Amino acid sequence: MKRNISAGLRLRRFLALLASLLGVGILALSCKAGDEKARGEAASHKAPASIKKLPPQSVPEKEPVERYNVVFVSIDTVRADELECYGAKGPAAAPTWCGLAERGTLFERAYSPAPVTVPAMTAILSGSLVTNEAPRELAAYYRNQEFLAQKLAKRGYRTAALTDHLGLGDLEAGRRAVVDFHKGFDLFVNIGVDNRTWGSAELVDRAIAYLDARSDEPVFLWIHFFDPHFEFVPPESLARLFGYEEETCGRVRRGIGIVELRKIRHTLDTRELACLRALHRAEIRYVDDELFRLVQRIEEPDLAPRTNLIVFADHAEEFMERDWIGHERTLFDEMIRVPFVMAGPSVPARRVERPVSTISAHEAALELAAGRPLEVTEDVVYARTFHYYPTGNPKRPYRSVPNSFAAI
Repeated sequence: MKRNISAGLRLRRFLALLASLLGVGILALSCKAGDEKARGEAASHKAPASIKKLPPQSVPEKEPVERYNVVFVSIDTVRADELECYGAKGPAAAPTWCGLAERGTLFERAYSPAPVTVPAMTAILSGSLVTNEAPRELAAYYRNQEFLAQKLAKRGYRTAALTDHLGLGDLEAGRRAVVDFHKGFDLFVNIGVDNRTWGSAELVDRAIAYLDARSDEPVFLWIHFFDPHFEFVPPESLARLFGYEEETCGRVRRGIGIVELRKIRHTLDTRELACLRALHRAEIRYVDDELFRLVQRIEEPDLAPRTNLIVFADHAEEFMERDWIGHERTLFDEMIRVPFVMAGPSVPARRVERPVSTISAHEAALELAAGRPLEVTEDVVYARTFHYYPTGNPKRPYRSVPNSFAAI
């Protein structure tokens, strides 16, 4: 994807000035999503093999940085073994993500606290994992916890959250999540529509606009990308890159519903399962290509010396390793072992071998905001399957699965 950097920078500065004069945030502008073909196939999706490296010392600071920006990126449904920096073979699924790892910190054995988004992100944003409450009490407990955005807001940070995951709530549309993920955010935008809509490009557009408009203030920006979640509908060009061919993939097709997949899962042959994995890796690459645009903006001189980046997956995905397709049900590696990378001027270049929970991303954000690297001190990493979603039924307000635990 080619960009005119100087022209783009001039345009963003003009828009930021215009927004400040009008007293209207750029993000208030409505963005109407185009159709699937227009949004996915217009771009070539050929991100460079590695991201541009811009060492902090090449951009001298006028004054010491006291409060660093923190860009906090969670990506839905990605296994560690699907990324080349974790040993995956074949076409690169995450050249940008792994490029960050080359000059930052990569956690080789990172585990999600839960195999599904809502409890995983609840634990990460609250910095705590509770192991013995029933659903109603558990939701009440987390409603009383101080979340990451609230802590950083007390330090004088401007805070924003951008997502296309419906389960994280949308106050403007009147949809509340079980847990108040919006706590502490000045701005919380959810553009989610359904499981087949590509939202990553719009999220990055909004993120860049937000950073442009607040270039002189410390920022905590959380972006949650939903695209790798089922149903898998990657751009056709990327599907082909990873080996998907409609003619040879039998019953597996772009956009096949998860309910249908689970009904036929016991009869899927080796080629059909390979096609399903190919579609999923293509979805990861689509998000990674959009992440590349965000990283390009962060590496421009006005942000590079004072912006730290944390990128991790909320949970992983099973492809019939234990008789299931999807997530939620177990705590084996295919469900909870995820990529976890940090980069920026406060992040040392290293690979951490010891097990770590992605709950550590919470403490990492607080440390990196002050310019300090995360010190990993965990002795045991915990995860749990018990989770909770509203049902709309007052007699049984929460749906849950059997509670089980893992200590790693």
